[in-house]
Amino acid sequence: MQNDDQSRKQNAGVTLRKTIETILRLLRDAKVIKGFDGENTSVMNSPHFGYEGKDQRQFRCDYTYTLENGTKIMIHTETSYDNGRFKAKEWDSFHIKKNEKEIKKSYVLYPDNLDEQNSHNFSVIKRKLRNKEVATSIDGIYNQTEFLHLIEDEVLGIELNGSKAAKKGIIFELILVCVLTLPQNFQLWKNSDSSVVGWKYDLFKDIMDYLKINPADVVSVSATRNIPSLPDYIYSDGTIKQGGKPKTDVILLVTFADGKEKQYTFSCKNTSKNTVHANQFSARYAVDLLDLKPADEFEKLLEQYRIDGGPNNFRKKHLREYERLEQLFVPYVDEFERWCLCGDARDGATREQIADYIVTCHTNKNGSELYSIIDIDTYIKNMRIKLKKKTFGTIFSWTVTKKDRDGKNDIRVKAKV
Repeated sequence: MQNDDQSRKQNAGVTLRKTIETILRLLRDAKVIKGFDGENTSVMNSPHFGYEGKDQRQFRCDYTYTLENGTKIMIHTETSYDNGRFKAKEWDSFHIKKNEKEIKKSYVLYPDNLDEQNSHNFSVIKRKLRNKEVATSIDGIYNQTEFLHLIEDEVLGIELNGSKAAKKGIIFELILVCVLTLPQNFQLWKNSDSSVVGWKYDLFKDIMDYLKINPADVVSVSATRNIPSLPDYIYSDGTIKQGGKPKTDVILLVTFADGKEKQYTFSCKNTSKNTVHANQFSARYAVDLLDLKPADEFEKLLEQYRIDGGPNNFRKKHLREYERLEQLFVPYVDEFERWCLCGDARDGATREQIADYIVTCHTNKNGSELYSIIDIDTYIKNMRIKLKKKTFGTIFSWTVTKKDRDGKNDIRVKAKV
């Protein structure tokens, strides 16, 4: 039994370092952080430091990462709370920060899924640190998920503008890629080995279960968020609109034992609200792409909606036009809804750029995160049944974007979570 506990503790350490390294690499590649040190290193080859003229390997940490503003932060990892080891990390942190002026903070990270005793021990020292009851060179103690929220706060701050909200979405995409590619999650799914420690394994399993993938049939899985932008769109009059981001955020590639491969395309939503962004577009683009008829009248009505600033003002100021637009939309509702959620080949999207599933991370008021996956056809069907009031006959809530520096804005539609 003691050997099993020791094995699980060692495996937890491997998973923790693998997860943190993967997340840091993905954050760097997505340009959320500037970079990190400690990639592909063993404990012996992790970042080491020393005073000038002294042993340059006297002090160590597991990783350092650099924010875009140049702030550098060190990371220590720990799989269980031990007072002696914690004091050693405090000693290293104190001297590293004293000697390396660009390193401003030191964090200790531990696994999400600790046993009750270790969770309690970390909670006690975290409370003492938070209440400033102890003098220490450690600036924060976090589990893996708390660390990702910390990164969000460091990079994004509290108030989210459009750019920051986009980065918040990127961080969830990175989490999903990490969960789907973490070898320990795959190993646990394939073998149900109790000594293996995964990370957010329930999310991994929920996705595989929803996709009806049998672990016995699978050789490997991989995932990526490296999906090319859509090509430039050429209007019917020959003018050009610059290509944007496709609806697919993450692709899961599954290789089966019979040699066949299958792609699954996910649109990722990360929110604490009841709605998420589905699409934004100009009246001209929607009319031209979807071939809405009569084109001139459709574009004129959508443009008036944009000018009025939303459905309520549009209906109040132009009731007859509102009702006419609602009437015109009737034969186009199906393809409009799918375009907003999945994408459409008519804008040049390839099969991998068209999303088939929505994966959502919804943060409740108490801070807990709920993950879900649903195929888009089922989502649309469910919303049509659930929603009693439909703007222009669609499942979306309609609004407009804020005006840019040139005073221009677009039509925006949001989907219910």
